[in-house]
Amino acid sequence: MEYFTFPMETLNVTQNYLGTASHLEHTTGDPKDYPIDIAGIDQGESAVFARVPLKVVAKRGIGNASVTNTVWLETGNPVITPTFEDYAWLTLTHWNDGDIAMKKWSVGMTIPAGSIICYEGRDGASANHIHLVCGRGKCSSWQENSKGKWVMSGLSLPPEQVLFIDSSFTTTIKNRGNLDWKNLPRYIGTPVEKDDTKDQLGVLVNKLNVRIEPTTASDSLGYINLGIYDYDEVRKDDTYTWYHTSVGWIADKGGWLIIYPKKEEENMEIEELKKQVAELEQEKEKLVNQIVEKDTTIKELEDKLKNYDLDLGTLSTFTPNEDGYYYFKLTTKETLLYKIETE
Repeated sequence: MEYFTFPMETLNVTQNYLGTASHLEHTTGDPKDYPIDIAGIDQGESAVFARVPLKVVAKRGIGNASVTNTVWLETGNPVITPTFEDYAWLTLTHWNDGDIAMKKWSVGMTIPAGSIICYEGRDGASANHIHLVCGRGKCSSWQENSKGKWVMSGLSLPPEQVLFIDSSFTTTIKNRGNLDWKNLPRYIGTPVEKDDTKDQLGVLVNKLNVRIEPTTASDSLGYINLGIYDYDEVRKDDTYTWYHTSVGWIADKGGWLIIYPKKEEENMEIEELKKQVAELEQEKEKLVNQIVEKDTTIKELEDKLKNYDLDLGTLSTFTPNEDGYYYFKLTTKETLLYKIETE
């Protein structure tokens, strides 16, 4: 799943959802939503981006002076937010009728990640900004609440509970609006190869904090990447077993890590001997197979010899003169054997 992050390059909250200028009655009425007004780096028309693919589910207000321009967007897939993992929705209000980006997006279309959705505008407002509302699940409409404010009909949540701040994209923090924004989780650590000569552990779960000290009160350096790591120290408290890795301390409460203690030299020697025995057993098996093959060949040759009815001890022999000619008449099953001797 992808992370759901704030959609502008500058975080500049000009009114939070408790703002008395126009938002408090949204938050305190029934039903309620949690709008914030956001502006860019200046009073111009900064862009609002799709940080993940977003489906356009509704657009209202264009050309209608009594309805403020608003677009409803929802994620195409579940996303990771600071407080939940699920589909999320987002509405943007006050972009202008002539917004060149918004003209490209029709209801039913999916806006690709990285694309500009719209720009700050002043439709129904006195200055350029975007009125942003967001929440969990899906939303495609609005309704009037008990305070006479039009609020989004979905499950609205405070934006800091729905959107992370990705510091690699939102590079300027001008005004947080007194809201507790969470930074996009940072993953650290480079896994290593399995090595029986070292104490090692395997990280099995996501979002396992790396701490400066072995306590949950210590600052988190980020989350550790999945994989195998060397460790050089172990500490225990009433709740966790802590392991010190190359990037910091990580905790195990059972099932978060798998521990691979290094093998002692004696055990390693035994393992090496077992390996040698296994290799010799394989060599022995090869030799046994060769002997079987040789025995088979000998048996086959002996069987062939039995087909020859020869008794060399009972054969008649004849020694001719050196210059004589002799004729032999052989009968059935008789064999003539001769030997030529030379000096």
